[in-house]
Order: sequence, then C-alpha cells, then structure tokens
Amino acid sequence: MTRQMVGVQESRAVAEAARETEWRKPSFAKELFLGRLRLDLIHPHPRPTPQDKDKGEAFLARLRAFLETEVDAAAIEREARVPDELIKGFKELEVMGMQVPEEYGGLGLSKLYYTRALQLSARPNRSSVTCHGAHVRTSARSCSLSPMSEATRRGCGLPRCRPRTGRPTSSTASSCGVPTA
Repeated sequence: MTRQMVGVQESRAVAEAARETEWRKPSFAKELFLGRLRLDLIHPHPRPTPQDKDKGEAFLARLRAFLETEVDAAAIEREARVPDELIKGFKELEVMGMQVPEEYGGLGLSKLYYTRALQLSARPNRSSVTCHGAHVRTSARSCSLSPMSEATRRGCGLPRCRPRTGRPTSSTASSCGVPTA
C-alpha cells in the first residue's frame, strides 16, 4: 500500500476546516468574563457511562503501570530529551489514539479520561505529557470534525498510532486498508 504524502498547505486546509466557526452552546468562561456566573453550565458534571468508566479505568491502570516502571524522569531531565522507548511505549499502549473514535482505530476515550491520562503522564516528567498531548488533540479533532471523505478520514495518519505487533483487529485493519481474510 502506498502512503500519500500530505503537503503543508493541505494540512493547514484540513486544520482550518476543522476549526469551529460558530458556537451553538454558551461558554462558562465567556459568561464568567462577562460577569455572569452560570453554574448551570458546569454543574452537575456529566457522569460517564459504566462502559466508558470501565474502558477508561482499564486504560489508566495500564498507563500508570507503564509510567511507574518504564519512565526514568531523572534521565529525561539529565539528557534533555524524551527517549524513543517512551514514545514506543505510548504507541504500544495506544496513548496517541486516546480520543480518536473507535471506528477510526482509536480508543475512543472521553474527555474525562483523556484529562486524567494527561495528569497521570505529567507526574513523572512534564516532557512526557507534551509528547502525546498535542498529537492526541490534533488527531482526534481532525478526524472527527474535518469535512474529509470517509476514505481520507480512515487514512488520516491514525494507523501509525497503533502498535505494529501482531495481527491487526478488523477495525484497525480496515482503517489501515489491510484485508482481514
């Protein structure tokens, strides 16, 4: 399978197309700035479904175990670089696809668990969270909001977030264009 390279102009066009241009819901921060305290916009906080909670907690447990055993914060500070092993570990845990919808090969975690994963990742070393924070937000937003064709959306760079070990699942394989016979 040949991978088509995307140019800077096309990347910018996709990012701009994904940008929100109108706000249909009120913003708590905007209302606060205007001097109106709208607690109804933030309380009560939505509760995750039992399925989302199970999926999110299982992911956080795997991430926590990885961070506690594999991340050497002192080495990252000393060498002033994030080691390739950390990025590979994030890739194997599918950290880069946290918020990418499952139908596009991601984990489909909610914003709550995305935020908790960022908090957890920042504990050992702030540099580690920077590695995946921007990637996750860009990937999830580009694939869910941009006006791309279905074929383009399936190949929007997400398969690289998945581990390359073992046989891909049917959802991963279809997003990569790999037959699953």
